[in-house]
Amino acid sequence: MKARLLDISNGFAVINKWGQFKVTPRFGFNLARVAKVIEPILSVYEAERAKLLNVYGTPPKGGVGNYLFEEGNLAKFNSAFAELLETDTDLPISPIPIKELEDEAAKNAGFTPTLAELMAISWLFEEEK
Repeated sequence: MKARLLDISNGFAVINKWGQFKVTPRFGFNLARVAKVIEPILSVYEAERAKLLNVYGTPPKGGVGNYLFEEGNLAKFNSAFAELLETDTDLPISPIPIKELEDEAAKNAGFTPTLAELMAISWLFEEEK
């Protein structure tokens, strides 16, 4: 399956949060499997983001705070970063049938995904054909 780095980055926190719920073993396994696949991708993504920050910005003194950008460099950083976020990545996983999510929510009163979470993670699910 393909996913953009933007979607993977936004969805990772949701995957981790959902993995903390008491979910069925099957759903928990699927979440853990996805997390294991995308963690190394996010490490590379973070390294590339750091490179862009160092190319276009000046690190904060003492390593704490925000990067500083000279005139014009913030726009260049934003453009390069947006391009990075749009990068499609092949993931060696299959989408999870949306029915599994629906079943999980129906079986588990403590598992209540928010609309924002569902939007961030929608790329991971597909309707059965």
